[in-house]
Amino acid sequence: MQEVIFWTWDITSHTISVFEKINKVLKVKVVFTKYDTRRLGCLPLKDLELVHIQSKNEVDAIIAQTRDAVHINNALKVFNDEGILLLNYALRELLKRKYFCIALFQEQYYWWGWKGWLRRLKWGWIFNFSYARRLKAIGCTGWTGIEAHRKAFVPKHKLFDFIYSVPSIDFYLNKPIVYQIDPAEEKVRFVFVGQLVNRKSIIELITVFNSINKNYELNIIGNGALHDSILSKIEKNEKIHLLGKLMPADVRNILSKSDVLILPSKSEGWGCVVNEALMSGCRVIVSSVVGARALVDRERTRGDIFVSKDWDDLRRCIIRSIQRGSLSSKERQNIIAWAKCISPQKEASYFEEIINYYNGIIKQKPIAPWSF
Repeated sequence: MQEVIFWTWDITSHTISVFEKINKVLKVKVVFTKYDTRRLGCLPLKDLELVHIQSKNEVDAIIAQTRDAVHINNALKVFNDEGILLLNYALRELLKRKYFCIALFQEQYYWWGWKGWLRRLKWGWIFNFSYARRLKAIGCTGWTGIEAHRKAFVPKHKLFDFIYSVPSIDFYLNKPIVYQIDPAEEKVRFVFVGQLVNRKSIIELITVFNSINKNYELNIIGNGALHDSILSKIEKNEKIHLLGKLMPADVRNILSKSDVLILPSKSEGWGCVVNEALMSGCRVIVSSVVGARALVDRERTRGDIFVSKDWDDLRRCIIRSIQRGSLSSKERQNIIAWAKCISPQKEASYFEEIINYYNGIIKQKPIAPWSF
């Protein structure tokens, strides 16, 4: 059984569940430098070997013992953090020794505008002339990530679609709760999940909803610097509720009772809450800069996309959703059925095919299951 070494800054639910599934067919070792806010590294993960590293000597020892492994390391964005710098050191050592190394979860960068051209040049240099040219392959988050890297002239054969995969509702670390709603109240239920910061456009979202005189409910889940400003803006609108920060299982349960998730961010590399919403059978409305817009189909059966920062366009999308009405049981089940293609289990099977392709075992490049 081939070994997979996943080098990561911290352990998050957006990546760890898919590697638990991958471990069923390939032996996975997770090498991490930091415990995240939920400290998942401390929890009894059932199927993964976890290794916490803090020094270059520990990195060197792991590299020396894993010559024949598949290494996953995407520490290309270097900033002043000891953990990131350590992972970047590991990446450079792996590539210098010509190990089988790929990058996963490479999000879109903003390639538009004059700053976008500078970013294209930067990433084009890194992937084509600098050390990252030795990467075996690059897994980009959706067609949005692939397009961004093609803009940097990264060779097409090196790129493949590989999105974040959030845990299924029955993931053993989830503890479901019961979120009650009154079925007699016929209104469209919207939900926002994220940090209460300017980048997420939460104030603008509330302003738009305050201008709509229709039957709806908006639940806001999260915490952040704009908490008090939000309370002030919603105090006269009984249709909007600030629920604060909730546990992941609580969020998933509320999503399963909601009709539409809205992610109106001004900048968003991906947006994993979109995955969670779709897996819960919820439609989505996202801005045109959100990477996860790649999961909205052209027919817009799973949601809508509005032009970033065009709040009139967002308002039109919201009103259109209200006019569509609450999700029927059939609509929700159709979305849930489609979302099986972005489940950890499905993505793990796809990952195995990707590894076989780049190892030369199969000749045809696999197509991501969510791309059909």
